[in-house]
Amino acid sequence: MEKREFLPLTTGQVLDEAFRLYRAHFVRLITIAAIGQIPIALLVMSGIIPLQLQGLTALAALPAGMLLAAALQKAVAEFYLGGDISVGAAYRFIFRRFFRVLWASILFTLLIMLGSMCLVAPGVLFAIWFCLTIPLIVTEDLTTWQAMSRSKALVAGNLVKVLVIGIAFILISWIIQFLCVGLGMAAGYLFLGNERGLDMLLVQQFSQSVGQMLTAPFTAGWMMMLYYDMRIRKEGFDLEMLAQEMAGETEALPDGSAAIQ
Repeated sequence: MEKREFLPLTTGQVLDEAFRLYRAHFVRLITIAAIGQIPIALLVMSGIIPLQLQGLTALAALPAGMLLAAALQKAVAEFYLGGDISVGAAYRFIFRRFFRVLWASILFTLLIMLGSMCLVAPGVLFAIWFCLTIPLIVTEDLTTWQAMSRSKALVAGNLVKVLVIGIAFILISWIIQFLCVGLGMAAGYLFLGNERGLDMLLVQQFSQSVGQMLTAPFTAGWMMMLYYDMRIRKEGFDLEMLAQEMAGETEALPDGSAAIQ
C-alpha cells in the first residue's frame, strides 16, 4: 500500500478531498450508485411500477438506498487509505452488515423527525450528533447503538464544522438536482413537445434519479472524510493500521476481488 501522511482537514479540505476521490474513482463510484438508483427509475418509466405508486415505491426503495450509501462509504474508505475495491466486493461487505445499517438509518431518520416536530433545533442537533453512525458501522464494525454513541462523542466540539459542511453539501446537491431536472425537462419538451402528462412526469422522475446518483458518491465522500478528520484530531488514530485491518477483512472474501493492492 502506498504510504501517505494523514493530517487533520479544514472544512474546505473535507469537501475538496471528497471531490478529489470522486474524480479519481468516478467510474466505480458511479457504478455503485447506479446499481441502487437506476433500476427503480427504469421500472417506473417502463410502466412496470405505476407512477401512482411512487410514494410506496420510494418506501420500498429505502433499504436499497441505505445499502448503496453504505457500499459507497466502504469504497471511499478503501480509496482514501490507498487501497482498491471492486463494486461487487463493496456490496458483499455491506450485505453482511445490512440489518445494522438499515436499523441505524431508521433510528437516525426517526430521531431527526421527532426532534423537528418539537423544534427545528433538536432535529438539527440529532442530525449532527449521529451523522457518523453508518461510517462507524462500515469502518469499525460496531453495533447500531455503539456507533450512535461513538458518533456523538467524535463530533462533540465540532458541531459548527459539521453543520457548515452539511449546509454546503445540501447547496451543492440542490444545484446538481436542479441542473439534472432542468436538463431532463428541457430534453423532454424537445422530444415530446408541449405535452405535460404522464410522459413528462416520467422524465422528471428519471432526471431526479440521475441527480441522486450523481450526488450519492459525494455524500459518501464528505461523510468519510469527516469521520477520518475527527479520528485524527481526537485520537491521533493511525489510519495506516486501519487500512491494514480493512485489507485483512477484504482479502478474506471468497474471490479476493477486494484485496488491497
